[in-house]
Amino acid sequence: MNNNKKQICHRFSKQQGAVLVVSLFLLLIMTLTVVASMKSSILEEKMAGNQRDRTIAFQAAESALRGAEFWMGEQTTAPDPTTDGSSTIWTLNGPNDGSGGNWWNQHNQAWWQSSGIQYSTPLPEVTQSPRYLIEQQQYIKDSLNVGKSQDEHGRQFYRITTQATGGTENASVTLQTSYAKRK
Repeated sequence: MNNNKKQICHRFSKQQGAVLVVSLFLLLIMTLTVVASMKSSILEEKMAGNQRDRTIAFQAAESALRGAEFWMGEQTTAPDPTTDGSSTIWTLNGPNDGSGGNWWNQHNQAWWQSSGIQYSTPLPEVTQSPRYLIEQQQYIKDSLNVGKSQDEHGRQFYRITTQATGGTENASVTLQTSYAKRK
């Protein structure tokens, strides 16, 4: 019996801590997996916040578009267009400052604040009220004359451009629509 004890003790004394090495290796793998999943969760949370911000900006810009369309519909006679927007209606192609065809994208937030018309309805969660600009585009005369009226009838087309921010200044959305008004 004494011999058996020596053999058992001898077997245990030959082990060099393999279980400890294997368990530490598994612990390291689990730690790396948890850290990677935490980084992924943080990134997904940031992405969701940015998408929410952009959605708020989009909804604010859409509200300003509808507000400008409503304003246009209420006008019995449209104001004469100007190159500086002082009459609310801009001349074709927006400001005459050499910025070219996509002028609304080439101006910064400060320009929009000074030149755009503020949408007056308060919107929750936006950092600034959205702004809009209305450009007179073209007049298309009706080609079909019905009756004896000699009055010229047709449609005046306008382009409405809005810019809005979301919950932060980083989310900015610019939208455009065309609006026709019968004359």
